[in-house]
Amino acid sequence: MAASAGGNVTRGETRVVGWINREEWEYVYKSLYSDDIDLKKNALERIAAWRCRFVSKIPVAVDCTAALVNAVIQDELNTTDDTSLSSIYSMALIRFVNMITDKGQTKQYAKPVHIVAEEMGLPEWLVNVRHEATHTDMPSLRVLKTGVRYALLWLQLEYWEENSDVLNIDDSDEMREILINYQQEQFKLIKDPMTASQRSRRPIKAILDVIKEVLQSKRRQSLVQQLLQDGFLVPSLEQLQSLKITEDDFVYDSKHVEIPPSFCALWNPVLDLFDQSAFTDLLICSLLTELCKFTSQDVFAAKCLAGWTFKLIETVSSKGSGSGNTQSDAKFDGNWKRFFELCVDNPGRWTVSIMTRIMAYVRPRISPTVKNKLRKLASVFVSSEDDIKDEIKDACKSIFTSEDVLLHAKSNSDEIADKANYSINDNQTTNTECHLKDGALSWQLSSDAVDWSMYPLGLVPDQSMQDPQHLELPVSMEPLEQYGTDTEQCGTDMEQYGTDTEESEMECDDERDIQELINDNEAMVATFKAGWPPRELETFKENIKLW
Repeated sequence: MAASAGGNVTRGETRVVGWINREEWEYVYKSLYSDDIDLKKNALERIAAWRCRFVSKIPVAVDCTAALVNAVIQDELNTTDDTSLSSIYSMALIRFVNMITDKGQTKQYAKPVHIVAEEMGLPEWLVNVRHEATHTDMPSLRVLKTGVRYALLWLQLEYWEENSDVLNIDDSDEMREILINYQQEQFKLIKDPMTASQRSRRPIKAILDVIKEVLQSKRRQSLVQQLLQDGFLVPSLEQLQSLKITEDDFVYDSKHVEIPPSFCALWNPVLDLFDQSAFTDLLICSLLTELCKFTSQDVFAAKCLAGWTFKLIETVSSKGSGSGNTQSDAKFDGNWKRFFELCVDNPGRWTVSIMTRIMAYVRPRISPTVKNKLRKLASVFVSSEDDIKDEIKDACKSIFTSEDVLLHAKSNSDEIADKANYSINDNQTTNTECHLKDGALSWQLSSDAVDWSMYPLGLVPDQSMQDPQHLELPVSMEPLEQYGTDTEQCGTDMEQYGTDTEESEMECDDERDIQELINDNEAMVATFKAGWPPRELETFKENIKLW
């Protein structure tokens, strides 16, 4: 693999799968479609292990094949009656049709099952069998067996055989050679475009025809994977020197990467083939998948992949894709969501920028509230280190220590005291009642030398720790007299309460103790009328606690 311009970055095609290697996948495939019932059982056990590794990401085709083969095994064992066997066959067939057609639901609104099935190559009679088994009378066992056999054949052709060909063909060297030949011929045309004749363009045209054929075949994924490697869409140092460009020519800011025009011209013919073959979505998805593999998206290779992704997204969106007006738009309705999920699952400097670009095309539409939240999260990722440092510096300017607060209070204590005195004197007449009601004047800064470390939070000097509400009690005589009247009534209530409790035979058998408490309370009421000394206040509180 060629070294990239930003350093040696080894990247290859990686994909998380449930099987250990290609041989195990092939073994399961051959066992599922064999005539040996023991091999089929063994294959189902392997698939059960894949489910444990895949969790919910096991391929739908594999899951459906396992359900259908399990129904066939139950039939071959001949240990189940026809009614139960019909239920097993019908459930496997319903599961197959539902799960396969669900993969074809890419629109904002669900389409009828028979329409999706027709688009995917499933016959209408198979959908009707599924409908009867679900909503009407159970079809005959013979019809159900026919449907299961057809479903297994369809899965074999559409999934197992197709992927078997891909797994067995290792044509990466061939694809790489095609791309190298293309680059060599394209470099000749770019270096001397004025002398390029029709004859000199024949080799590049022939190579483009080969690439077009590859795109129409099952080998297109191999071509895409080679295209993403260093030395192709990610240029090497030699390629940059040949095109007379440097890394600095890849213009980028915190939200966008722009590929140099000369490097775009090198690959535009190939990108046009992807567009003509309707495989631009495949290339975008592969670019994003490769970009998400980077732990740091600041390396040069990641910037190149992000730049090509930005370019292809702009090309697709400028043609109106994603608006839902054309056939290609319909194809992209499902792909935009897939691109968006890739970016959200792999947040990075460039993926979050791409996410904000494609939010408008995702269907179903994302609410404005969610969009704003995503943009705020994206701004955190796209902010550079210098921007973050500047924000921290600005924030630190408004942070003060305790020493700063004390110094500021000392320098302005006289001014604050003057303002407080002026406010009190000016409003003394109008605020007297309010002050009496509140029991204290307005708070002001104290200039006394007090060691506040000796007092718990919420207490002031000379305040008892057993009286946390001392500051809220009234201190004037007028409220106290009124309070004494209320307390006298309270004493009467207490006396009545003592009588009631005696009549209702409460647990307190000592009548003398109750009478003493009532007498003490009457004495306190008389004391309140004369004033509220601190000692009597404490005695009153203790009695209140008792009651």
